[in-house]
Amino acid sequence: MEGNMDERKAITLRKPSGTVSIFTSMDLLQRKTYDAFLYIAQQQLAEDPEKVWFEIDLKTVKMLTGTENDSNNVRFRKMIEDLVRTTIEYNLLHKDTSIEGITSAIHDVEIESSSGKETRLRYALPIRVRNALVSRDTIYAVIDLMIKKELQSKYSAILYDLCKDYEKVQIPVMTMDEFKKIFGLIDPETGSQKYSRMVDIRRFVLDPACKELNDNRKVPFTVSYSLIKVGGNRYEKIKFIIEPKPESEREPDRFAAKYKTKSLESKDRTGVGSLLEAVPPAFRNNGLGVFLMQALDQYGYEYLLKQIEYTNSQNPRNYLAFLKAAVAEDYAGVGQGALNQELEQLREKYRPRVSRILGTENYRYIPVKIGEKILYVEDILFEDDKVEFMFLDNNKDAMVMKTFSLLTDDDKIEDYLARIEEVFSKFTEDLV
Repeated sequence: MEGNMDERKAITLRKPSGTVSIFTSMDLLQRKTYDAFLYIAQQQLAEDPEKVWFEIDLKTVKMLTGTENDSNNVRFRKMIEDLVRTTIEYNLLHKDTSIEGITSAIHDVEIESSSGKETRLRYALPIRVRNALVSRDTIYAVIDLMIKKELQSKYSAILYDLCKDYEKVQIPVMTMDEFKKIFGLIDPETGSQKYSRMVDIRRFVLDPACKELNDNRKVPFTVSYSLIKVGGNRYEKIKFIIEPKPESEREPDRFAAKYKTKSLESKDRTGVGSLLEAVPPAFRNNGLGVFLMQALDQYGYEYLLKQIEYTNSQNPRNYLAFLKAAVAEDYAGVGQGALNQELEQLREKYRPRVSRILGTENYRYIPVKIGEKILYVEDILFEDDKVEFMFLDNNKDAMVMKTFSLLTDDDKIEDYLARIEEVFSKFTEDLV
């Protein structure tokens, strides 16, 4: 099967999300080889779901990793053997609970040479990874191995996988610790960090990775990042932003022919018939039609269309099961835009009052009674869908955190602000 691969065409790995946000010491070549092993295993499991041992020749590994011209097979053998001793901690962003915990990258491997020069590999994957590759319920990132083989940086390869895993819904905000683990900036064994200064992380990791992906015309998106401070002067979190790459800056989409959606400018624009047109023909059946008919009244046409488009992009093994989950959980993030707008309106409601408080000179020394305790305001932060009040206790050394939801705790937020404003107004009068 490997010998028939046409490297001019897209070769896609449906990579389980739990194997994307990982903590491991694998270098760039090991990561590409790991993906090659997952791809071959997935192909062979499609033919035999009970299969445990998988086979691949070294020539195919080199083709899938962009190292066809590397004739140092001794180095390749050692690198592959090292994968058995390399550990992976899965699912750091908690997207795919089917794969969690820590295992070796490859469970076992046997390297054997035939009578000629061809070297064949026989390997086994950790059982949780193998099961995810064959499960109909696994959440996948659709990875184009022909794009990934060309990437020159480990950080670009990691960022590419993350962007593909969250292509339709945006990558969640990460703490700097999560970011450093996922990008291999922390050694899993020693805990030592590769770069300690943010200026170095930007110079050697973030900026080059974003540039390589943004400059590659085969990559269908652009990616940027925003560093977030929480309270002090240190950057505590990072947010990656994915945007579709303009058509003028990219090659034609290699998946377009396979999943091209027909025009919806028909009389049945808002009906089940039009939704079925958006589904790849191979997955259209009576069961799908019944589901869409039942879901149409509850969710509406536009919402279902977005979930269908997202399901198409994920190329799941069980289309209907994945689509049902996408509709129930809003995988396409349709509701996120409205939610973000509502949250921004709530932030604007409170932000002027918070700014007046924090703009008062020496506000940290003014005591405020919260409940039965006298506390000192240290800071007030807006974080995603929350407001966080930070106080110091009577000794002015221990931090007290009070966190409320913008969406559900309006009364509590109002009460805290009113208590603080009352004291601040008296303080301002005393200054005058």
